[in-house]
Amino acid sequence: MAGTGATYPKHEWDWVYLKHEDQRKRTIEILEGLGYLNVADDVVNKVSRLYFDNRETLSPLECCNDMREAALTKASWNRLINKILNYMMTYDPNRAGPEPAHGPILRQMWAELQKVGITVNGDVEGKLAGLGVKGAYSSCHMSGDTAELSKASSLFHKLWIVAATRDKLDPIIKQTIDCSFGNATANSGEIESLRTDKHGSFHGAANDVAPLCKRYVNPQHARAANEMFLGRGAVPRGTKLLIGNFGKDFRCIDVGGLDFRRLPLSEICYTGDKGRGRLRDDFDEVDRLLEEKYPGVHKVHDFLRQNGLRDALRGNKPTRTRGARQIVTPTCTLFQGLATGHTLVIKSFRALTVSAGMVYGNPESLDLLQGWDDDWAEKAALETSIDCKISDLEMATVDASDLAKVGGARPWESITVPKRRITENQHGEPVLKKLRDEGKKPATCFACGNKFLYGGGLTAGFRCARGTKPGCGSRGQTKLD
Repeated sequence: MAGTGATYPKHEWDWVYLKHEDQRKRTIEILEGLGYLNVADDVVNKVSRLYFDNRETLSPLECCNDMREAALTKASWNRLINKILNYMMTYDPNRAGPEPAHGPILRQMWAELQKVGITVNGDVEGKLAGLGVKGAYSSCHMSGDTAELSKASSLFHKLWIVAATRDKLDPIIKQTIDCSFGNATANSGEIESLRTDKHGSFHGAANDVAPLCKRYVNPQHARAANEMFLGRGAVPRGTKLLIGNFGKDFRCIDVGGLDFRRLPLSEICYTGDKGRGRLRDDFDEVDRLLEEKYPGVHKVHDFLRQNGLRDALRGNKPTRTRGARQIVTPTCTLFQGLATGHTLVIKSFRALTVSAGMVYGNPESLDLLQGWDDDWAEKAALETSIDCKISDLEMATVDASDLAKVGGARPWESITVPKRRITENQHGEPVLKKLRDEGKKPATCFACGNKFLYGGGLTAGFRCARGTKPGCGSRGQTKLD
């Protein structure tokens, strides 16, 4: 049905953006036939490099939000192209007063855009006019509004996709994009096609449609190494957690001595479910206790708060439905996710742990750090903090013999975990242990025959919670196996 109008519009002059592999191939044919393929690659790379090399100067334009300044999606490209055109429409070389700092950069971008026929009013003229199609590209999260691409933005985004899928983007551009979606798009040359549910994904790899992209292959082993270091009690003194986007804003936080998996809040705030209990929380006092008991967690929470990802404690007031626990728990869950090898979704943030010259986390994040220029003040400050040269850092690895594959709900969702984390089900298949049962001892209630796992010591009282027979639940009737 592809190309008939049932899957996507039949004619290229109706394509606002590329969403099907046949559309991408047809666009390449058009560019080749017109002799514009290499010109398009050159324009895309020059405009992109101008953006990445001058992000601090261009940040007041707000093409991307503060923590995703390098997330070059359709929306951000549309905003950038429109900013360029609006500036050039009102630009007067004889204007009174100095030109704004971003002015010369936008004029350089404009000089490149003109090479592919983009006009100052947002249209496209010349041989590529048919590829610039104005139209909707987003429903704005079902808000009732519709976001549109101009003809100029439509053309440029198509040229960007064509260059990316042919692996023609400057390597520096691909390394600088600090956004999972933008990074996957920029590196789509690995699979030589549009990245869809079938191409470059776990589903596509499982069905041999296209290989899994590289950025999805290594992190599974990296998460296992992360878990084997962070999930076995308190980490060594001097351990640092690096969190943020490693292109602009990040923090190096001391987490030495912290047990990532066990962060009880009972001594800090009310942890029950009663509304009146939450109302008794003194948020200022909770903030002080959190800083005192878990200083690393407090600093991470404050960093996320500064970027609009967490609510503040100080100066805030509890309600019956939201106490201090509801505010702090998401940050504690972040630490526990690192320790259990789960994938973290923190906007475009990355998280790395550094200890004794070893790095635990995604190898891609270490590549970003080691790509920093030597003259960056942030690089020198970080090396002082971790007491090691960034170039000397090594990625923590795990022995493949210590790992096992555990299937998920769907066959392509198997994950790699340490063998200590698995057990066998009734079919002899490897399955994940329940974390709450790890290290517990098997016990039996002799009153009702119930077998359960007990986590305490012999001196403490332990009992069956089933309570179905006389004597069930008494200490004398429950013994360790």
